[in-house]
Amino acid sequence: MKTYSNKVSLLLFLFLLLSNAVFCQNNSDEDDRMKIRLGFTSPNNLHRQILVTVDSNSTPGVDFGYDAENFETNADDMYWMIENRQFLIQGTNVIDATTTLPLGLHTSTNGNIIMSIEELKNVPEDLEIGILDKQTNIYYDIKNTTALTIHLNAGEYLNRFELKFLNEDAVNTTPNDEEENEPVIGESIETDFENEVIAEEVKMELNYINKIKSISIKNIGEQNIKAVYVYSITGQLIKQFKNIKAVDQALIKTYNLDSGNYILLLTSNAGSMTKKVSVR
Repeated sequence: MKTYSNKVSLLLFLFLLLSNAVFCQNNSDEDDRMKIRLGFTSPNNLHRQILVTVDSNSTPGVDFGYDAENFETNADDMYWMIENRQFLIQGTNVIDATTTLPLGLHTSTNGNIIMSIEELKNVPEDLEIGILDKQTNIYYDIKNTTALTIHLNAGEYLNRFELKFLNEDAVNTTPNDEEENEPVIGESIETDFENEVIAEEVKMELNYINKIKSISIKNIGEQNIKAVYVYSITGQLIKQFKNIKAVDQALIKTYNLDSGNYILLLTSNAGSMTKKVSVR
C-alpha cells in the first residue's frame, strides 16, 4: 500500500509539474494566429458564436484537434459546414481573398436572423470579410458595417451562405447589347482623361487594388451603377463591366491587365467619374 501511495504521489507531482510548465509556456508565447469570431442571433433571440482560426498545421478539411463538431440539438443554430458536417470551431491553413468558408444554419421560427463579427484577432486591415447569399447573389460587407440582418422562413439553410473575403460573386459582368451608344472593346475615344472628373452627385470611391488585381468601388450614396470601363491612357477601351450589384462595396476582378497606367470610368444614375490608376 505504501509503495502504491508513493507512486501515485510521484505521478501526481510530475503531472502538476508538467501542467505548470505548459501553462507558463502558453502564457509566455503570444498567440499570433488569425481568429474570426462570428455571431448569430435567431428570431427567438438565441445566440451562437462560432470561431475560425488560421493554423499552418490544419487544413480546409476536418482536422482532429483543430475542429470542434456541433453535437447539440438547438432549435436555432449556426455552424461551419465542413464535409457536410456541422462545426462550431474550425481551423484552416490560410485565409485570403480566395478563401470560402461555407456556413449552415437553421431556425424554428420565421423572422430576422442576425450575423455579425464579434471579435477579430490578427486580421490584416486590408482583408475584406463578407457574407455571400448565394440565393440572391448579394454580398454583405460585415467588416465595415454593424451586422447583416435578413428575414428567413423557418427551416434549414445548409448551402445558402458563405463567409468570403472578396466580393467577386456580387459582380455580374454580362454585357447588355440592347444599350445604345455603348463603347466597343478596342474602340478609341477622344476625351480628356488627364484629370480626375467626378460629378458632384456621384458619392463613390473608385480605386484599383494591385494586391488582388481588382477594381474597388465604395458605393457611399447607394446609387445604381450602370457600368465600369477600363481605358488605356491613350483612350482605347480595354475592358467593360456591367450590371454591378454594389450595395455598399464591390470588387471587380480585372484579370490579365498588363502593367501600366489606365483610366477607370464609372457611370451611374447620378453621373460619371474617372480615376487614373497604375497597374503593377
